[in-house]
Amino acid sequence: MAVSMRAGRHARRSRISAFAGAHVTLDTSRALPRYDAAMVSPSAKVRSSLPATAGGTSVHAYTVEDWGLLAVIALIWGSSFLFMELGLRSFAPGVVTLARIGLGVATLALFTRARTPVDREDWGRIALLGTVWTAIPLTLFPIAQQWIDSSVAGMINGAMPIFAVAWSTYLLRRLPGWRSPLR
Repeated sequence: MAVSMRAGRHARRSRISAFAGAHVTLDTSRALPRYDAAMVSPSAKVRSSLPATAGGTSVHAYTVEDWGLLAVIALIWGSSFLFMELGLRSFAPGVVTLARIGLGVATLALFTRARTPVDREDWGRIALLGTVWTAIPLTLFPIAQQWIDSSVAGMINGAMPIFAVAWSTYLLRRLPGWRSPLR
């Protein structure tokens, strides 16, 4: 299995061992996209050592619009825990989960042009993925919120990347590098 990764200007190929003895070859011969002068104002100093994550990436500070979008996303994300708390006053955790999934399906149904056909042979994998990544976590949150406050549940969910780094450090027996995600 070959996995393509990108790393700076220096091309290299490395072989790493993955779980269960499988070997993965990382092809790092392609360079990361860099900030382009057209993306920023002429007066800004463009640092070519920074990788660009998207075409709209900017080296400038957040604008009022950016902070507003971040606030809207935070309100939407954080309010789900509040609404779970309110829903648990009247409904069982399974009903709250079903309502959350139903609202998600209804929202996605509004975007018909974004749908792509799925091969019939992939339906089982998608069902497994939906169960493991969606149904189980969305069921566990309301179950847990019967005994903890919604703000605590939100903070625990927000700390998930920290827990992921801690567990990976423990399981892999090494600290992550400073620029690990960029390699």
